[in-house]
Amino acid sequence: MKKLLLFLLFSTFLFSETINGIAIRVNGKAITTYDIENRVKTFGVSKSEVIENLIREILEAGEIEKFGLEVSNSELEAFISNFIQQRGIPSKEVMFQQLANSGITKGDFLEKLKSESIRPKLYRTISAGKIGTPLENELRDFFEKNRFKYVSNGKYSVTIYSSQSLDLLQQKISNPLMFSPSVFVKDETFDLENMNDQLKSTLSLLKAGDFSQPIQTQQGFVVFYIKDIEKGDEVKFEDLKNRVENEYFMLEQGKFVKRYFEKLREDAVIEYIR
Repeated sequence: MKKLLLFLLFSTFLFSETINGIAIRVNGKAITTYDIENRVKTFGVSKSEVIENLIREILEAGEIEKFGLEVSNSELEAFISNFIQQRGIPSKEVMFQQLANSGITKGDFLEKLKSESIRPKLYRTISAGKIGTPLENELRDFFEKNRFKYVSNGKYSVTIYSSQSLDLLQQKISNPLMFSPSVFVKDETFDLENMNDQLKSTLSLLKAGDFSQPIQTQQGFVVFYIKDIEKGDEVKFEDLKNRVENEYFMLEQGKFVKRYFEKLREDAVIEYIR
């Protein structure tokens, strides 16, 4: 009987270890199979992408500890205020109630916010004194390449073609009269001020009568046909120099931080267990 009990206990232990076993160790810190599978399911991204993100998070946590960085209560309050303002939420109380209805506790949410708000502080610490002051011609070149970002009023009238099949999508574009239930077509008008930078960047390269290159999304493929463009007001570098300089700095900071963590990853002790 004792042997049977020990066997059952040991089997239960092994079973639980298999379900939530350690998959990877990064500098001694564990990433479990549950961590990986839960994020794949939650965010709908590939396993390899999830693993890279989890490794990066552990490396960042190590640097935060090394530099002794913390988020003060006032900083957290400011981050929360900005969070609810950007999303049009009436108050913190309403936000926490919405989170509770979604099964997210206040404590878990605040911990997530802390990690999000401390990240910019970490990046500033890492890059402090490492990024030089840009020359005037570098800023002007950056401005010209990203001019689309600075135009606020203007419109693009487009036809959007979408399909899970790239082949069918390309056939439809080559022959607009072709009918396929697997290709969806709809007309849309985009205001420049409401477009994200990625869409602005895509459309700014096109003129009326042009098709964009196929763009892969989580739902399949999308192509934009430009029917008409209503141009916005002309913008001048001199009027936006401070904004351009700040965005240029943020871009260079991002490049520096990326290289920093690539080197940190190369030097890390990473064990793939399962």
